[in-house]
Amino acid sequence: MAVFWKATLLLTVGSVWLVLSALANVPRVSFVNAPLFVPEQEIVTFYVRVPRHEDNRLLTVAAIAHDGIVSEMRRDLDGVRSQALWDVRWRLPAGELDLVATLFNAQQQVGRDVHRVTVYSQ
Repeated sequence: MAVFWKATLLLTVGSVWLVLSALANVPRVSFVNAPLFVPEQEIVTFYVRVPRHEDNRLLTVAAIAHDGIVSEMRRDLDGVRSQALWDVRWRLPAGELDLVATLFNAQQQVGRDVHRVTVYSQ
């Protein structure tokens, strides 16, 4: 009976290790220093971090209002040779906006981050 429990524990630990190691290798995308509040006429500067990974092929960043996209950027990536930090500078209209960064490999989306920003009138 003890052998059965040891085998079960070993299989469980091995399965957890495989899942965690697979998650660690998935390319991620994230906002860095993205503001929460911005005056309407100022240029908003923020950064998008894309860890270098051989499968990275496309980065899109969009500012989306309730009625559609107000700004968008697309950058082709060259896997591990691409830069890891992208700066974005936009002048945005007043309102509640979602900044959406999406990372793609050759076939599908592999990472996404969303950051809400309020652009207020002065």
